Amino acid sequence: MFRPLLLLLFLIGLAGAGAAENRVRLHAFGNSLVNHAAGDAQTNIPVWIARMARADGKLFSMSGQFGFLKDFATRLPPSSDWSFRGVRGAWNPARRSFGEAGFTHVLIAPANFIQYRAPKEAYEDGSGDDASPLSVTLTLIDWLQEASPGIRIVLYQGWADMAPFSRKFPPRARALHKYHAFNAGEYSDWYETWLAELRAARPDARITLAPVARVLAGLLSEAPLAEIPAEALYSDNAPHGTPTLYLLAAMVTYAALYDSPPPEVLPLPETIHPLLREHYRATASRIWQEVAASGTALLAPPPGPASA
Repeated sequence: MFRPLLLLLFLIGLAGAGAAENRVRLHAFGNSLVNHAAGDAQTNIPVWIARMARADGKLFSMSGQFGFLKDFATRLPPSSDWSFRGVRGAWNPARRSFGEAGFTHVLIAPANFIQYRAPKEAYEDGSGDDASPLSVTLTLIDWLQEASPGIRIVLYQGWADMAPFSRKFPPRARALHKYHAFNAGEYSDWYETWLAELRAARPDARITLAPVARVLAGLLSEAPLAEIPAEALYSDNAPHGTPTLYLLAAMVTYAALYDSPPPEVLPLPETIHPLLREHYRATASRIWQEVAASGTALLAPPPGPASA
């Protein structure tokens, strides 16, 4: 007679383990795929995440810094170099330490041109050391866990370098198809390996992945968003993006950070391509399905104060 009750309690526990978060206080170890400062006020993901959080009645604040993965691990403690209009700042190092800032999440973004070697293989940077993306990320994670126990670590899968697929910009249709296939395949596999190796090495750390490149490759290869021309998404073959691309990337990242879908309704400016404006709700639903299925929505939210 107690089995139904036990089953109910078990299901409630599972639901709690994947509960949506209402508050994100984020520090980003980023690059231009997170914040393209040479673009404009909308070529970054923080501005869009903040807009989505407000539309969803959630709290968001952040700080961030530019750099390469290896530099992040060797230049600790972190710095706070970013600010965005409409985004609440999360940390002033002159007033308190990183550990005192109350961060709930960190975002770690590697460069998008190192994926030709496995994560555990040493960098080919002429330094003579044996540092690898795996080893330097573990150094960074160890520092973060000591400074902010329980912090959630989100790996940012920025899109791949386009130059190997097209020297000219915009790319031809065949080159763009190959580029998207690479993002969804071999390039995405590198991040999955990186994630698995990090989790194996630090099983107590709360490490997840924002599968931006893979999800965007799928969206941009199928109707209706496949009709968006390359120059409406990218501005060069690095490739830096337009506001439309950074909004899409922010939608994936939002789902990974908050363990919930992007808001169904979001007022969008004319800078966003008409096809995305028209199909925003369906795109948000598709993104959530992809992120939830990837397993990034399975960790319980960290405890913390109620305000950002």
